[in-house]
Amino acid sequence: MVIARHKHQTEAAPWHAYTPEQIAIAETIAVTLVRHYRLKDVLGHEDISPKRKQDPGPAFPMVGFQGKVLGRESPQDPRYVVTVDGLNIRSGEGVQFAPVAGSPLPQGTVVTALETVGTWWHVEVDGTVNGAGDIEGWVNSKFLREA
Repeated sequence: MVIARHKHQTEAAPWHAYTPEQIAIAETIAVTLVRHYRLKDVLGHEDISPKRKQDPGPAFPMVGFQGKVLGRESPQDPRYVVTVDGLNIRSGEGVQFAPVAGSPLPQGTVVTALETVGTWWHVEVDGTVNGAGDIEGWVNSKFLREA
């Protein structure tokens, strides 16, 4: 389970934690559909019907998923490098939120910015860190620099 704030909500809540196997199978299916139907983008229900649907939710690594499935990186999602060793990546935008699996991030870790709330940035970690993959959470932007 992941405690995170959905982009269409104001409070953090528990969300289903997707396994690497679930993500891999979803990627395989999505690649097949994108190729067969020549799709230009991949969206979640939350993007199509934001007032009625909340899936896949903040625990799903949508930005990385879209990039892999579509064979491209999203130009609107800039990449940054962690400038300190031991940066906690948190389940919400503030130190009151618990660190997520994979914390703390070592210096030099590359992240993709997904959303900002003041100095707190919702990021997705590139690759595997501390034995965890598909890490997504919140960090303070003062500990990041452009990649």
